[in-house]
Amino acid sequence: MTSPATNVTAAPRTRRTRPTSAPLKDGGRVDRNIFARVAKDGRVTAFQVKLAVRGGKTIVERFENLSEARSYRDSLRADLALDPYKERVLRAREDVERKSRMAGVLVGDLLTAYKTKGMLLRRDPARRYMVDRLAACAVSKVPALALAERDIKRLLETVEAWGVKPTTANKYLSLLSAVLKWAREELDYPLPNPILDLPTKMRRTSAGKPRERRLCPSGVEEAYLRRALGVVKHDETLPLFDLALETAARQGELLRLRWEDVRLDLALALVRDTKNGGDRELLLSPRAIEVLAALRQRQVQLIDGRVFRMTKPNLVRIWTAAKLRAKQAYMGDCLRQGAKPDSKKFVDLRWHDLRREAISTVAESGVLPGLHQLQTFSGHKDSRALEVYVSVSNQQRLAGLLASIPRRVAVKSTQS
Repeated sequence: MTSPATNVTAAPRTRRTRPTSAPLKDGGRVDRNIFARVAKDGRVTAFQVKLAVRGGKTIVERFENLSEARSYRDSLRADLALDPYKERVLRAREDVERKSRMAGVLVGDLLTAYKTKGMLLRRDPARRYMVDRLAACAVSKVPALALAERDIKRLLETVEAWGVKPTTANKYLSLLSAVLKWAREELDYPLPNPILDLPTKMRRTSAGKPRERRLCPSGVEEAYLRRALGVVKHDETLPLFDLALETAARQGELLRLRWEDVRLDLALALVRDTKNGGDRELLLSPRAIEVLAALRQRQVQLIDGRVFRMTKPNLVRIWTAAKLRAKQAYMGDCLRQGAKPDSKKFVDLRWHDLRREAISTVAESGVLPGLHQLQTFSGHKDSRALEVYVSVSNQQRLAGLLASIPRRVAVKSTQS
């Protein structure tokens, strides 16, 4: 048997073969997909075949002479081209390696990674709170690869023991499923997702009926709320109420609004870091421009450039107290007038319902007839979220169209 170095010298030169006159270096290419292993004294000790396949996998084999390396390379390339079975074997081996790397990864590690990396673009305190509660459950100690249906069942029992509604318990399941999906797509972890295979009866309930609470059409709730908010010592409460009804902005978006992003001349205001992770522009109505212009004329201006100096806890406290005062005033007026009060007024009314009221009012008015225009006004990324808002307006519009159709007049047939 000839030595490897002698074999290189005797090998016929081809177009892809490295010239033998130049000294080979360790790892230098000899032929296509073939590299030489050179010792310190310059002797070629072996030849390596390196062939990349789909999926980021590289096949590496070692041979003593160049002819064997070439023969293996050619046969391997032919096999990969004609026999997909080899690629399936390679992918199976790669999955085994990935699973071995994940042997010590727990569900709690995935929750931590999702909170620090996967939610960087989301300003959603409620979602972060739910992630923290899941991290405190026993499911966080389960290895991610071993997550099974029994662990999900125990998690459901734990969440229901908190006294939450069935729909809220289902939200925790959906959140954990989103974390597993994120780990599969972003971290390339071959994780199972037993939540997708759960039977319907185990989920307790569906996503639930969308919330449809609005201010009453008669304007009674709005009038009493304005009166209750007008007597608050904080002079920003009523402007916040007006802007919420005029712009359909979320509570956090209004509180983070800055004067440098407000263009009254263009009737636009840029809100940054929205719930969906990006920036969007608020369309300012004449009433909204009037409210912002009045705020700009006040003597006290914030050093950091924010439009409102109020914080979210203060607004929640003031809003809760104002609803109570508005209901008491309404009940008192009904008793003095001898009218029967409506017990449903001011019940289960949230600040976010002002956003629903604004979008529904614009949808019903027909000012923005197109769904894309209404989506620009509301700031929804998914147009399907607008179906709840436009359903009533569509029904009213269809009813109007049917009413405008001329009635048929019965014509008596004449016989010739």
